[in-house]
Amino acid sequence: MKKLKILVDPRMELLTALQLVAGDPNINCISKSSYYQDMLAWFTPYQDHHAVAQYRAINDYFCFDAPINSMLFMDFNDELSLTCEPSEYLCLRAGSKQNWMDLYKGLQDFARVTAFKRFYDDHSDYYQQAIEKVTAINGACDPATELESYIGLEAEQYTLRFSPLQNCGYAGGNVPESREVSCTIGFDQDEENDRAELCLRVYLWHEFAHVFVNPIIDDCMAQNSADWQRFEKCISSLNIDYQKYPEVNNYESFIRAITYKLNEKYYGTQEAEGILKWDEEQGFIYVRHIVNALDSFETAREKMGVNIKEYFPALLREIIDLSRN
Repeated sequence: MKKLKILVDPRMELLTALQLVAGDPNINCISKSSYYQDMLAWFTPYQDHHAVAQYRAINDYFCFDAPINSMLFMDFNDELSLTCEPSEYLCLRAGSKQNWMDLYKGLQDFARVTAFKRFYDDHSDYYQQAIEKVTAINGACDPATELESYIGLEAEQYTLRFSPLQNCGYAGGNVPESREVSCTIGFDQDEENDRAELCLRVYLWHEFAHVFVNPIIDDCMAQNSADWQRFEKCISSLNIDYQKYPEVNNYESFIRAITYKLNEKYYGTQEAEGILKWDEEQGFIYVRHIVNALDSFETAREKMGVNIKEYFPALLREIIDLSRN
């Protein structure tokens, strides 16, 4: 079984505090937890802090994975000093490097004036209990090894950053010199739910897969081959604004297809189809074509030992052929 490290990262909780008072819809504002009430009471008095305004100003495009992954470039134990320069991708998402740096400096000040470290330390018992609950829900499941077996790629270490009030899951960014495969997810560990294991497992498959698959797609986008151009022409008909969020369409369509395959293997076709139906309702209408094309990848993987990166050019061509039919 792969080692899965589960923690509550103070950097993500600092971001959550900022997002909460900024009114970000990706924060779970219907949570009934005492933690939500504590965070609201502690940070609402600082809703006019300049970092809140800076975040709101760029949040239209600086959303989804961008805020979470930005935090990975900061060292919480050294007054949020930068461990390295922000990536070109994150600066693009922020609108410019200057916008990213302005938000970063604002976050530093927000952490200082709100005494965030004291808030975090005061909730150490809550965090430990949450970690224990999520660990128990994961139980004997090994989502990292299950994913590796499917895509044919491996990593040494996996980290789940559990953030109680986040609404979604986010893959870990490609921080230079970091070999960590990580994700940050929000997961209501207090909710009585007999599907908790399934939900957590699907989250981990999905987010960990991003760390492997996104760079493959980035290479395709950079090379802009004829096959990739034909693929983008197909996928641009999605309901999500392709011009605004091209990487969301490209990444998510492949990741959701891989998650479908794993869901089908471990929980059955009915469960996988239920999630795929929801994906299609959100506009990811080409996921099913990719699911069907992955049948050929599975055959090639078993017969020739290829991984998803090696097979990707052939996968693209098959998706294009399926979309035509």
